[in-house]
Amino acid sequence: MSKPGNGHGWTQASTSALATTAEKLHCVLGGVVLLFAAASPISAAEIILDGGFETPSLAGTPNGFCYPQPSVSSVNCVSEGVETSSGNFGPWQAGASAAVTKVGGASWGLNGLPADGTQFGVLQGAGSWLQSIAIPATGNYLLTWWDAGRTNPLFGWDGNQRYVVMIDGLGAIATLSTTSGQVFTRHALALTLTQGLHSLRFAGLISSGDHSSYLDAVSLTPVPEPTTAGLLAVGLVCMLGMLRRGLPRGHCPESPGLRRRAGPARHPVWLCGQ
Repeated sequence: MSKPGNGHGWTQASTSALATTAEKLHCVLGGVVLLFAAASPISAAEIILDGGFETPSLAGTPNGFCYPQPSVSSVNCVSEGVETSSGNFGPWQAGASAAVTKVGGASWGLNGLPADGTQFGVLQGAGSWLQSIAIPATGNYLLTWWDAGRTNPLFGWDGNQRYVVMIDGLGAIATLSTTSGQVFTRHALALTLTQGLHSLRFAGLISSGDHSSYLDAVSLTPVPEPTTAGLLAVGLVCMLGMLRRGLPRGHCPESPGLRRRAGPARHPVWLCGQ
């Protein structure tokens, strides 16, 4: 029970109330520690750079598309003024007839919209896209991406293509196919990767004719371990329970040396007024 104030806005409270408050504060602090501990083993930052093929921009180019490899076409990324080194497009390395186009780019029909931004990669024929990736820690990861099929049937250009996904060039970890006019569709693969540098590659398989798959929104992120997920759950439950019940109002230490002045009304946890 609170004792009468001393006329200066100071009050006293029972030690049992203080103990209850301390327990709840320990819960909050413990929850915060658990949350930080759970997030510390592997950073949740995106590992793939420019998974949407958005940089450099094709907005000012006359054709709205380009081939990074100059031997494929005169409409290459260097001649179009969007890339300074042949074979590259931002962090991606292009092989054979891989291309990049924006929505509405000449010759590259698309049903619907890209999964990310306004540009996307093209796996034309045996074309391929490769990116070096740095894995921060050994563990489980989730690789996701979106694909679609080209649609220009009047010219014999279609999206009936097959392609593979590879890690470190050690064989296909997935083989997929697209069809003409297919809208962008999401795919996902669970991977276990070791810490260090690796490579991710998408490569077209049908080299005869003019068949193209579109590629967009490539992403690689860590998957929390079961123990990590458990720590997160414990921390969140503790903190949510704390917020739901709230701390006792108007309690201050009983010891005169630990008395506290009343806080503002919008912070009832610390109110100690008379």
